[in-house]
Amino acid sequence: MAYQNRRRKTAIILLVILLCGLTAGISMAGQDNNSGNYNLSAFSGFALNGTGNVKDAVYDRAYGTTANKSGKVRKLTLQEAVNLAMENHPEIKAISQDVLMREQDFEKAHYYADKIKDAEDKAEYGEDMLRLLREQLALIPDPNDPAYKPTYDYLTAQIAEIEAALKEAEPYRIDNYENAKIAYLYEKQAETGLKITKLAEKVVRQKISLLVSKQYFDAIKYRKIEEVKKLAYERAVRQAEAAQQSYEVGFRPKDDFLLARAQAELMKADYQKASMEAENAETELKATIGIDQTVKLELAEWKEDSLRPDLERDLKQGLEKRLEIQKAAGELEVAKLGFEIAQKYLGPGTVDYEQAKIGVAKAEIELNRQKTAVEKEIREAYQNLHSTSLMKESVAGTVEKARESASIAEYRYREGYGIPSPILKALNAEDLAGTTVEVLAAEEKLLEIEEKVIEINYSYNLAKANYLFSIGEGL
Repeated sequence: MAYQNRRRKTAIILLVILLCGLTAGISMAGQDNNSGNYNLSAFSGFALNGTGNVKDAVYDRAYGTTANKSGKVRKLTLQEAVNLAMENHPEIKAISQDVLMREQDFEKAHYYADKIKDAEDKAEYGEDMLRLLREQLALIPDPNDPAYKPTYDYLTAQIAEIEAALKEAEPYRIDNYENAKIAYLYEKQAETGLKITKLAEKVVRQKISLLVSKQYFDAIKYRKIEEVKKLAYERAVRQAEAAQQSYEVGFRPKDDFLLARAQAELMKADYQKASMEAENAETELKATIGIDQTVKLELAEWKEDSLRPDLERDLKQGLEKRLEIQKAAGELEVAKLGFEIAQKYLGPGTVDYEQAKIGVAKAEIELNRQKTAVEKEIREAYQNLHSTSLMKESVAGTVEKARESASIAEYRYREGYGIPSPILKALNAEDLAGTTVEVLAAEEKLLEIEEKVIEINYSYNLAKANYLFSIGEGL
C-alpha cells in the first residue's frame, strides 16, 4: 500500500512537470521580448479580458448546442409522458390493430358456432316432432278408411318433410368431433385469442411505460449530472483565476497556475460531454413519447410515496395480476376444453385425442413456468428496491460534507495554509498541502460524490418503478 501511495504521489508530481514542459513553448511564445513579462492572452481555451483574468463566456451549453431552436418549452410529469407514449408509440398502434383483427375472428367464430348450435336445436326439435307424428300415425286403425285418409296423408307428408330436413341437416349436427370443435372449441379459441391479444396489448403498454420511465429518469439524471459538471467547471475556473492572480504577484509558481488551467479546460470538456449526454437522453425520451425534437423539456421529479412493499402480499398479488400468468391460464383453459371434446367424441390412442392430451400438459407446464419466472422477478425487484433504499439513506448529507471539504481546501489555498488534508494524507502527498493539487483533489472528490448520489437516486426511482410493474401495478 505504501508503495502504491508513493507511486501515486510521484505521478502527481510528474503530471505537474509534464504540464510545465508541454506549455513551455506556448509560454515562451507569449513572452514580451522587451520586458520579459508573460502575456497571458497567449494561452488558449479561455476568453481573456483586458486585465488578463481567466473568464469563460459559455456556461449554458459549453458545446454551443443548436437544440430547442423553436424556443418552445414543454413541462411534463412522468404520468403525462407515459400518457403521450400510449397515444403516439407505433408499437401500441400496431397491437391495437391486432386487437381489431382478433375481434373480427371472434365474431366470425361466434357466427359459425351459432349456426351449428341453431341447426342442432332445430334438429332436436324436428326429432321430437317426428316422434310425435309417428305416434299419432300409429293410432290410425285403417289408413284406407275414408274417415282417416286425410289425416293419414297429412301425417305421412309431415313425416317425410321432417325426415328430409333432418337428412339435410345431418352434416351440421353436433354428433361428431369436427362439428363439436366448431360449435364449442373454435369459438372458445377465438374468444381466448381475443383475450390474449388484449393482454398482449396491455403487456406492450406496460413495456412502453417502463421504457418511458427509464428514459424519463435517464433524462433527469443526465441533466443533473450536467448541472454538477457545470458547477465543477465554474469551481475550476475560479481556482484558475485564483492561481493566475497568485502567480502574477509572485506568490505561487507557474506550474501551480498551469495545473489549475489544465483542470479548468478538462472540466470544460467534461461539462461539454455531460451536456451532450443530457441532450441525447432527452432526444430518446421525445422520440418515444412522440414530442417534437425542437421542444425543450422540463421534467418534474417523480415522487411515489404511497409504495409500502410487503413481499408476501405483493407475491400473491403479482401471481394473480401479472399479464403473463393470465395469458398462460387462458391458454390452459382452452387446452382443457379441447381435451374434454376429444374425450367425448374420440377414444384414447387416436391422434387428435393424444394431441389434445399433450396440449393440456404443455399448457400446465407453461403456466407453472410463468409463475416461477414472475415470482423470481418480484423477489429480485424487491431486493433491488430494498438495497437502493438503504443506499439512498446512506448517502444522505454526503454532498454537503464534500462541499464543505472543498470550501476548506479553497480557503487554505487562498490564505496560504500548508496544513495537509485527509485527502492528501490518503495520497501520501502531505507536502502538497495548500497547493492547487489539494484544491483539485477536493473538488474532484466532491464531483465524484455528487455524481454517485445522483446515480443512487436514479437507481432508487428505477427500482420503485420496476417493483410496481413486477407486481402488476404499473404507474
